[in-house]
Amino acid sequence: MARGHSIRFALLFVLGLHACAYRAKVPVAELGEHEGEDVVVASDQHDTILDAFTGELKFYQFANALPNIKAGMKTGVAVRAANAETAVTEETEVAAKTAVVTEAVAMTSVAGTMTAAAAMTVTGVAEMMGGATAMTRVVAMATVMTDVADATKDKLEVCNDSLAVKGSEVPMPARGFITCCNFSFSKSEMLSHLTNYLKAGGRLIDTAPDYHHEDTVGEAILAAGIPREKLWISTKVDTDGWRGIKGSPSKWVLAQVDKSLKAMHLSYVDSMVLHFGIAQVAMEAKQPVELNATKIWRTIGPAEHVEMWRGLMQAKRQGKVRNIGVCETTRKEIENLIQETGETPSMVVTWVHPWMPKVQLDFVSWAQSKEMAVVAYGLFNFKYFPFGKGGPNSSSNLLRVQAAEKAGKKHNVTWGQIAIKWARDQGVGFLTGLYHPEYLEEDLPCLDGLHLDAEDHATLAEAPPWECKDQYTAHQFFPGCIP
Repeated sequence: MARGHSIRFALLFVLGLHACAYRAKVPVAELGEHEGEDVVVASDQHDTILDAFTGELKFYQFANALPNIKAGMKTGVAVRAANAETAVTEETEVAAKTAVVTEAVAMTSVAGTMTAAAAMTVTGVAEMMGGATAMTRVVAMATVMTDVADATKDKLEVCNDSLAVKGSEVPMPARGFITCCNFSFSKSEMLSHLTNYLKAGGRLIDTAPDYHHEDTVGEAILAAGIPREKLWISTKVDTDGWRGIKGSPSKWVLAQVDKSLKAMHLSYVDSMVLHFGIAQVAMEAKQPVELNATKIWRTIGPAEHVEMWRGLMQAKRQGKVRNIGVCETTRKEIENLIQETGETPSMVVTWVHPWMPKVQLDFVSWAQSKEMAVVAYGLFNFKYFPFGKGGPNSSSNLLRVQAAEKAGKKHNVTWGQIAIKWARDQGVGFLTGLYHPEYLEEDLPCLDGLHLDAEDHATLAEAPPWECKDQYTAHQFFPGCIP
């Protein structure tokens, strides 16, 4: 359905617009009542399921059961759900049973099916653990599986285009899911959206601590059953959260890295960026004015910014972060990092769309000339920003949308796909909130037959560009606009 991202960015600000309704909760059953229930899986998924089933069980000793599982797979018969009655120590019994059933959920998700018995076993674990919170989170895992099966019946032809990242053994997927900044979604809903995205073929997820979904990202990775090495997971260091009282910026960054890895249950992330540069931090968190508070409560300056970068460099050497970069950071700030440390960011995350000020587009070109991969967020924001100019109903915003729609009509695509094609033609990757199946259908295919010609670019140029002063109403600096 071609709806051209007509409500996409509004979702970031209008509470209560949820992507999908809750399903009815499955009945609660005592753990063990369905012990040994058969879970039917597709024959072509046997190896993948076995990998998912065996890969993460750190507490549950299932060696005796493994030969039977393998035999069942080889003959194409049902795979038996894990027996939670294995002899384990009392201290690890709850963790073991939880791990087993979680893996059973991941296992069945690979085949796109969840039997009622398996779902009931999951809820049994939650009941055993006690508490409504545990029940809600584990039941959510079960309902996600059926949501995924419904959402991925017709397999998308997903584009595998990528960005070269200097120093990386593998390229970065060019099309990603960003978990910012829709606080109207519950964690179970975000889990469903992320899992649907991964099951549809998406491979890049971008998150951050202040998006409040790092833990959800970890759950989605498990639920989707995609091998870790096939994914690119990126997160951020929220530089605006540091204050002088917190001590060494580099040690603080290392602590943030460990905290993010723990939240996502990962041993490494593919990339991590310093979330804001000095100028943006100053906008987000003002410096204190009281003389006696300056040292304690100060935000980052050039020296602290460099020390944070050194912290990321150390995390990279430790193997916890494979690629490091910056977000919303000016050219001057980047050049200072390079001069002081000798380490050039491998990527730059910034605001990009066809109507950004020319100096911002020049900033993108400069970064690319220095072999930094550029990833765009806010690719569709030209319809809604800047807030101070009337939002989506302002004449200038309508002109931009109309220009994209005109080009889209010519090629029989949506205006959102015009923006995507424009970005990819610039060699820029992009991050969007893929909260609906139609967003997946719109953003993930390559559209190989779509080529923007001189006429299309002239059409887009008919609408007025943003100006540097618009960054103040948007409350977000455009790095190219900062000297």
